[in-house]
Amino acid sequence: MSTEILKPLPCPACGTPLVPAPSVSRKPAAKLADCLRKCATCDLGYSNALNDPTVIHGDAAANVPIEVRPGVTYTLSNSLNVRNRRSKMAKFGFSTSEDALTWTAFSYLAGQGLLAQALQGIAISFATSPGALLLWGVPVPAADSQAQVVEKRLVEVSDQLRESPLSRSEPDVIVDFGSAGLVLIEVKRFSRNECRKDAEIFTRYLSANVFFHNPRLVVASGLYELARNWRIGCELAGGRPLQLVNLVVAPRAAETARLQKFQSGLAVTPQRVFRQVTWANLLGAFKKPGWLEIAIAKGLRKSGSIGSDKGTSTAARASTAECSRGISCCSVDAQTRGPN
Repeated sequence: MSTEILKPLPCPACGTPLVPAPSVSRKPAAKLADCLRKCATCDLGYSNALNDPTVIHGDAAANVPIEVRPGVTYTLSNSLNVRNRRSKMAKFGFSTSEDALTWTAFSYLAGQGLLAQALQGIAISFATSPGALLLWGVPVPAADSQAQVVEKRLVEVSDQLRESPLSRSEPDVIVDFGSAGLVLIEVKRFSRNECRKDAEIFTRYLSANVFFHNPRLVVASGLYELARNWRIGCELAGGRPLQLVNLVVAPRAAETARLQKFQSGLAVTPQRVFRQVTWANLLGAFKKPGWLEIAIAKGLRKSGSIGSDKGTSTAARASTAECSRGISCCSVDAQTRGPN
């Protein structure tokens, strides 16, 4: 709690000055209702941070461009981790949302038939067909029969690993290319890879030594989320090629040792690979429409106070577009790779 006074800010959508509601104290905003600066007309507001506040949307789907909104509410409402659905939906409405960036990029790529091309751009050679896409364990689009088969198999793997039906692992991105191979992607915006020190929580995922060269190294790395995804990916792939990709804005020097330790503990082969690649590598290989350039630029910017472009000035749009053009030019090629 804090008694420091918030400054008025213009609505990022319509420009109306948003004056803080009277309050004895301010607390962190977990949803729009908690925001002291709200625009009822645009159904959004600013978080209660004194500096660089996050924009929070009342309708979570409004946090992604209108071109990719179809299907987003259904997908979030059916994400595989049942216990986390409500929180996931709420956080999706934040301008800093990692999931919103993921949805915008991958639903666009799949919808335009560009998913295989983008994955080929990060040296996944078996990505030669459109592929079946799942986000957080849900087929996208929902009616994709191939993705539905993968969804069913994912639940079977979760049951096999004795995960709770209410708290299943939900890989951020799965792209299944049938007999050609499988891709799992763990997405990061500016957050670090999850690191856990409790060795016991790794046990259920490290039980199949065929997938791990040295389980102790994996545990020592602390990279629990990546370890879960590796095991799940190996089970889903069966004998097919597998690539587990850690998608980041830029490699973190502080994580290098952990990632190297993690990779050394995996039973990698020419067919079964772990790699870290960047958003620039993934999205830099093809021409993007202007609205997507703007959305990606916002998603990869650390500032949280950039909201919808509805009603913004020409100068602001030009500035955003200029930043977005710089995405594909930044030098972010250092990667942690498995054998190819």
